[in-house]
Amino acid sequence: MHEDKVAEIQDYLVRRIPDVRVTSHFDFDRDAQRFRIRHGRMATHILFVDEAAVNHHSRDELIHLLDKAVHHLRLTAPEVQVRLTTHGVSVQQAEV
Repeated sequence: MHEDKVAEIQDYLVRRIPDVRVTSHFDFDRDAQRFRIRHGRMATHILFVDEAAVNHHSRDELIHLLDKAVHHLRLTAPEVQVRLTTHGVSVQQAEV
């Protein structure tokens, strides 16, 4: 995934979730950019953005999917992972 797109997504997450620290790296096992979102005293959440999703969706569609992902991140426990795919937003229980 291009660095400018990663920076754009990271900036968007920082603006949408108050009191947050976001770090990211490319997860080669999942072929997705992994965003680790830690806000305040709350636990860390994980958001995966598939490279195929970034290439498949328009900018407006991607923003809409990010809004849905942020909504899930705000509602769920830390053991839930949210992933943006070419088919939309996928929410999965993380392995413990």
